[in-house]
Amino acid sequence: MRKEVEAFGDGTRTVREYDAADRVCRLATYRADGELKASIDYHYDAAGVNVERVLRDATGAVLRTIRLDAAGTELDADPGGPVRWRSLDGEAAGEDEKGQEQISPAQMGGEADYRSS
Repeated sequence: MRKEVEAFGDGTRTVREYDAADRVCRLATYRADGELKASIDYHYDAAGVNVERVLRDATGAVLRTIRLDAAGTELDADPGGPVRWRSLDGEAAGEDEKGQEQISPAQMGGEADYRSS
């Protein structure tokens, strides 16, 4: 399994884990003190299509499960409704018209330093 670490200037980091087929299987965000903030597990079908994403909080509790079709379209989404979003750490949230979601670079963690291991 390969890991890629993205370190930010404020000490936080994002770790991406890849499976043997080099597909992302987990994305986890950590606070500057090393404590887990949240994670996303990626699940694939036999054809290698990402069919499910499970969002978890720092305790491992499931926040949301996103099911996807073969084209990557969310199966349980309201196609006409607004998009409600929240950063994984829960520090930012909003509601935008579908297709016009807004999130600032600061909410995404600012400048990043990418490192593979």
